Amino acid sequence: MSKHTGPDTTFPEFVAFLATIPPDQTLTDLGDAYTARYARMVRTRQRQAEITERLSALDAAIVEAEGKQRASLLSERALLREEHDVLPVQVAVEKRLHAEAHLRWLARLAVLAQADAEAANAALEPGRVEMRRITRALNSVDARMLPHDELAAETARLIGESRTVGATLQPDRERMQRSLRVLDIVRTRAQWAYGDDFKLDNELTWTDALQRCAGTDARRAPVVRSFVHA
Repeated sequence: MSKHTGPDTTFPEFVAFLATIPPDQTLTDLGDAYTARYARMVRTRQRQAEITERLSALDAAIVEAEGKQRASLLSERALLREEHDVLPVQVAVEKRLHAEAHLRWLARLAVLAQADAEAANAALEPGRVEMRRITRALNSVDARMLPHDELAAETARLIGESRTVGATLQPDRERMQRSLRVLDIVRTRAQWAYGDDFKLDNELTWTDALQRCAGTDARRAPVVRSFVHA
């Protein structure tokens, strides 16, 4: 089992992929950063809710209070109002950093999937060469003018070789298909969550997507939340 952490490590294709590759410290660190950012964002939102609730209670209490009690309540209300007014900006910053941490994790996963697919493809090449040799031999066996029994035996032998080589290639074929599938899912999910106007492998194109996550585009922010924690 993979010990990687991150926003999407319960997704089946990601789980299967991460369980088959060596531990990647960069991915682990990015997963930890994402978890920390999410926790901080949650705390900020909770604080915002707590202040809003307390301000409502203070407003009601101030109406009934007099003298020093009223002054104390007004003082508390002023301090909380000051904090309340800056919290939306802080929440927007936390949402942006949280989304950036998620994108960095996805980008690293894409790099790992791409590298694994390329490694699997390279591992397949010797077997492909052998399969091409067998195919050529099968295509030319008739031209050798062998007796019927020898022709049948030679054909059967080459077909047997082909099946043997094909069986040895299957694990790397499955490995490459799995990695390419992960790569495709990473890209699709990232675009679905953050928009299709950026490239996951180019951080310079992330600006607009991150601004939407910070609340510039209110329609996009809920999508990001439902995607990350689905």
